[in-house]
Amino acid sequence: MSIFQLEEWWATNVGASEEFHNKSICVANVDNSNPPLDKIIVGSFEGILRIFSPRPRPFRIEDVIIEKDLLAPILQVDCAPKLVSANLVQKHLDAAIDPEKTIAIAVLHSRKLTISLIVNQNAFAQYQEVYSYSF
Repeated sequence: MSIFQLEEWWATNVGASEEFHNKSICVANVDNSNPPLDKIIVGSFEGILRIFSPRPRPFRIEDVIIEKDLLAPILQVDCAPKLVSANLVQKHLDAAIDPEKTIAIAVLHSRKLTISLIVNQNAFAQYQEVYSYSF
């Protein structure tokens, strides 16, 4: 008998005719929820950004926090704290959230890099682009 068990905890199908790159997925507490709960962030070459909040049960539509068409292919997605200045964090998010620990999303397109925050308002999440760098 093995000491390890593998169990499917949560699963979903993302985009029937979409294509993805292995760098277009990340896991983080991107909506800065308290208590911290990790979300799955997925971007496709068709430009669709999806954020899921998985729970230990079969997939339900409530697991999709955001599905947004960014109108450009998504090459890479990453999340990290300190991507956004403290002034912008306080402008967009709840004052109780520490600006130093606020996690933002960086999305790389073919000719643009965007930095965004996920803002929770009354049980709804909103995608807010904070910076956009074209090159």
